Amino acid sequence: MRRFGCSTLVLAGAVLVTGCVDTSGRPEGIAPSPGGTGPRIVFDLDAEPLPEIPFPNDLATRLDPTSPTGRRVNVSTQAPTRLERDLREKADRLTGFGTLPTITLSFDGPLDLCEIAKRHHFNDTFADDVVYLVDVTDPDDEEHFGTLQPLDLGRGYYPLVLERREYFEGDTGGENLLLADHPLPDCSPYAWEYDKNTFYEFETNTLLLKTTHVLRENATYAVVVTTRLRGENGGSVVSPFPWVNHVRQNAALAHLEEALVNTGIDLKDVAFTWTFTTQDATSELLDIRRGLYGHGPFAKLAERFPVEDYRLVELRDDDAIVPDGNYYIVPREVVVDTLRPFVTEILGNGVDPEPLLETYDYVDYIVAGTVRGPNFLVDREGVARDPKGCEGQPGDPDFRCVLGIDGDEDEIFDIDDRTGEMVVGSQEVGFWCFIPNEDRRQKEGPFPVAFYGHGYTSARIEALGFAGNHARHGIATCAIDAYGHGIALDPNGLPPSLVRAALRSGKIGKLLDVLSPSRARDLNNDGVPDSGGDFWSADLFHTRDIVRQSLIDHMVVLRLLRAMDGKRMGPDMNGDGTPELLGDFNADGKVDIGGPANEYYAWGQSLGGILSAALAGAE
Repeated sequence: MRRFGCSTLVLAGAVLVTGCVDTSGRPEGIAPSPGGTGPRIVFDLDAEPLPEIPFPNDLATRLDPTSPTGRRVNVSTQAPTRLERDLREKADRLTGFGTLPTITLSFDGPLDLCEIAKRHHFNDTFADDVVYLVDVTDPDDEEHFGTLQPLDLGRGYYPLVLERREYFEGDTGGENLLLADHPLPDCSPYAWEYDKNTFYEFETNTLLLKTTHVLRENATYAVVVTTRLRGENGGSVVSPFPWVNHVRQNAALAHLEEALVNTGIDLKDVAFTWTFTTQDATSELLDIRRGLYGHGPFAKLAERFPVEDYRLVELRDDDAIVPDGNYYIVPREVVVDTLRPFVTEILGNGVDPEPLLETYDYVDYIVAGTVRGPNFLVDREGVARDPKGCEGQPGDPDFRCVLGIDGDEDEIFDIDDRTGEMVVGSQEVGFWCFIPNEDRRQKEGPFPVAFYGHGYTSARIEALGFAGNHARHGIATCAIDAYGHGIALDPNGLPPSLVRAALRSGKIGKLLDVLSPSRARDLNNDGVPDSGGDFWSADLFHTRDIVRQSLIDHMVVLRLLRAMDGKRMGPDMNGDGTPELLGDFNADGKVDIGGPANEYYAWGQSLGGILSAALAGAE
């Protein structure tokens, strides 16, 4: 029977409006819930401080036509601390969710984990999985639509470890896994591939699903929970709605049954499903890279930071005896003789430094310089100031630093690749390069270049350990300091004056000016630069952008190397009044490294490995 609701508005005895509305047609999802007697999925949009919903979830976004995905993350900015409020405000600028997400799904009762072991560990097929992750972006995209993504449900791909377990006196060690306090059940004859719990939070009955492959950018995925997922009571899990989805996601899920064709299930096997959209993760960085070469929305970067805006720096002291008049390069023998005591100190007692130093038989010389490039982390509030130095001596009661670097350790990129608008400052990026001997040349033309990336809190001086072996194979080595990094000499440790004196003995005292502190800043005003002090931090968005800025800094130096094309002129290297070709550092008439068609490589350790992988992809 159809139900009607009627209302009448009466004013001064006269009937003004009378209307009847059909209230029988409630919104419906894409399919009715099959029901079940197992745990119900937790779904509360009104929960505080944040909604309790399966996550990531497009219900936690808002529509925005200025976003490349058409969406922005939408979370409440109310929080008890400034850090949290700031974090949420920055999160609301995201165009979607991560491409390697942890998918969380909570229930109001415990699950039968052995059912998961049986279906996800006992075989490697999708045929009987309890949960699916499927691409539902565009049904006309034959390449991607319906693609299933493997999920890690306790197979050990992502062991969630704690950095330490002993925080207070009396704490015991025990397992160093975040979820291992509650062991997994014995599921014989089915076996867990990883015997520690990494995917289920017992206190809240929450599944933590990890994708084993990076997801596509700007794509929409459906998480499909099947009726195969059961509670400890044996009953299938239950949707929080009469339908298998929230009705606001009907359009995104309209072709779900087609997308599931390779799973062997249909909508009657679905207990619950929802969608999330991945963010546009790389276009801003790629547009900046294009802009450095004069293309795309940020093309004005090439005009503001031209490739010609560089300088080579003299490494030989003014009183050094330099027969060829080239104060810009340091020959191999000077490097080895001067750095031998430092190498011994770094390697430690009992380690012979000679094998490392012998690799420099393949190195001809070192050259260094700076390139001016964009800084997208420039201070916006105007509270960061240039270093003013310290007064007094460390340890004295009147010791005081007035460095004032307190305003740019929380900045993020403020750019718009639709309009080309950007907040950007200027900076100098220092580099040094190790050039192989002529007899190491593998083919005609300049030497190819390997960029070496140093580790977190370290500096480009690490390249000393690898440049010789690169040169042995005819490959030059170049290195920069990642953003905020550099050699930080502690006045309480090895005094900078002693280091300078040691380098002066080899007539290369200027080398210290090139390497230290480079880009390291004093963030806590103790008089010592903090190399990488604000790199990996609780400010996730600053961390994201300090990584991107470090990549851009590499791009700026790489652009200069590409410009060494045998046509552009550089500085007068040997003081004879005639400029050399750009890249002809030893003034022999030939470009030594680089060029537009040369080969470039990137590798590193720790932080350097992360940056190298991203740099290779972007370039």
